[in-house]
Amino acid sequence: MGDDPGRELAVPATAETSADPGLEDAAWLETGLSDSPSVAVALRDLKMMQARRAQARAEWLPDIMLEYSAVDMKDGTKTGMAMAKVSLPFVWFWKPLGENKSASGAVLASRAELDQARLEVRRLALIEIARLSLARKQGEIFRNEALPQADRALDLAVTGYQSGSTGPADALTAVRSWLSMNLEKTMLTAQVGRSAAILSRLRGK
Repeated sequence: MGDDPGRELAVPATAETSADPGLEDAAWLETGLSDSPSVAVALRDLKMMQARRAQARAEWLPDIMLEYSAVDMKDGTKTGMAMAKVSLPFVWFWKPLGENKSASGAVLASRAELDQARLEVRRLALIEIARLSLARKQGEIFRNEALPQADRALDLAVTGYQSGSTGPADALTAVRSWLSMNLEKTMLTAQVGRSAAILSRLRGK
């Protein structure tokens, strides 16, 4: 209030966050979840566990060897003989059985982690979509209604104080209200930026 009466009060302008309007569209939760970093990691782990299970199941099979031999007989004829050999190590059954059970359990655990990652991304995304939408709507209200009204009230208070028709308390109240409105608008702009950044990260963009 002790400043030069001719000096115009102002706060640094806050640039609007140019967030992608499509971030509020929840359709990607049905089609683009695999691009989310946490889901992509869980999906990669699941594929690795499935590959290990396939390898464990392949080792379940015994070693089979086929042999064929041709023999010339004394009378000039030829005869052949085929033979198959199956190799079963002593631990053939128990070792692959344990490895297969372990690999199958790892696949189930990885699939559960993948489902959990998808649910968590969906939950966080829905929260931020709601926050982003609300912050944008409130920002529009502040920009189109609240801030212009606060500007007019401040102008009237400053003019009245200069002319003596408005007391210091009323003028200070108008200044505080104007600052509060601009601070709230800045906070809404920051919320838009935070929600947009979180949604971009969840989408893997």
